[in-house]
Formats: sequence, C-alpha cells, structure tokens
Amino acid sequence: MPYNLDIPWVDPSEPSDAGRATERRQYPRRAVDYRLHIAAHRGPGEKPLVAKGEVLDVSVGGMCIKTRHHLEVGQVVDLAIPTRGCPDEFVLPKAFLGKARVSRVEALNETVLRAALAVEQDLLDDMAYAVFVEYPHRRSSASR
Repeated sequence: MPYNLDIPWVDPSEPSDAGRATERRQYPRRAVDYRLHIAAHRGPGEKPLVAKGEVLDVSVGGMCIKTRHHLEVGQVVDLAIPTRGCPDEFVLPKAFLGKARVSRVEALNETVLRAALAVEQDLLDDMAYAVFVEYPHRRSSASR
C-alpha cells in the first residue's frame, strides 16, 4: 500500500497554534508546593542577591513563583531547586541548578511579587529535571 503524502502532518515537537488565544504554554503546568533559592544578578562585579521563592506551579518549561526579590522582565536568574521529598529510587541530585528568564512579574503587595520564569536550555535538556517536575510535590514542615 503506497503512502498518502497529501495527509497533513503536525510535528509534535513544534508549538501548536491551536488554542493560542486562550493558552500560550507549550508544556502543561501542575500545582505544587515547594521552595527554591533564587540568585538575581544586579550588575557587573556585584554579588548576586540570594532569596527564597515559593513555587506555585511548574512545568518542564517554567514555573510561577512568589518571592520578595525585586525581579524584572527579561532578567536571567540562577535557580537552586532542592529535590528532598522525592523518592530515593528517582536517583536525583540534591538540587537542580540552572538558569531561568523572568517572563512576567506582578506585584501582590508592597513586598511580595509573583513571577513567571521560563527555564533555560540547561534544565530543558535534563531528563531528571523532567522526572522531578512530574512528581506530585508537597512541602514538608522541614522545608518551611
């Protein structure tokens, strides 16, 4: 039987245009409850400011966090994402280290903001990070 070359083909690795008006995310998000550390660089020669952030939702491509950091859209930050609480059989590092770009910022009050972070290629290419993201996280009292 010959192949029908006239059938439209959609590459699953390419972003879809379907539903773009309502949903722009390439990866599905899941609600989570854990903390991470963020290092925000201010300028050449200056030490980064390090603070905690609370992860509200996460996907392989990014996350939404709450933090007291003053972040700006387009800024690149360093992340340290602890993996405690995941089963030992996952054989994950103690923390994932990577970079993310701030894509959206919204002030929740005078001191706290919500920020959307798009992870950079180093985390996107890490299969262990993908496994970690899919695990249903619940923050323990020890990590608060």
